[in-house]
Amino acid sequence: MQRHLTTRDSEPVLAPEETGELVGLLCSVPNALDDLPVTQAAGLLLLTQASAAANADAVPQATVALELLAPVYLCGYDVPDLVREQFERHPPAEPDTASTLASLGRLLYGGTLSSPDEKPWTRPSPC
Repeated sequence: MQRHLTTRDSEPVLAPEETGELVGLLCSVPNALDDLPVTQAAGLLLLTQASAAANADAVPQATVALELLAPVYLCGYDVPDLVREQFERHPPAEPDTASTLASLGRLLYGGTLSSPDEKPWTRPSPC
């Protein structure tokens, strides 16, 4: 993620391994939304991926990133300026772990379906 931010090279953050790391990170804690550093890292990675993709396909990523960053913002942690401004205009609802993880699951499942090389039922579970 840092490489993308400094060089604007989108390849590192759009690599499939990054999505695997994101899921692994979220699965490493009992409740991702209660572990703010994990939630912040996952939200920032998704936001960076959405920024790097910069097309209509990035909207679901940005939406899930905002869901992940909502508890981070509500607890006073640092979020990007655009996210903070969005939340100041439209305050986020109280975090709902099940809803947020369901949104992430739909996003990841949709990404799997859009990949012609992989079928969702052949992918091993990351958790």
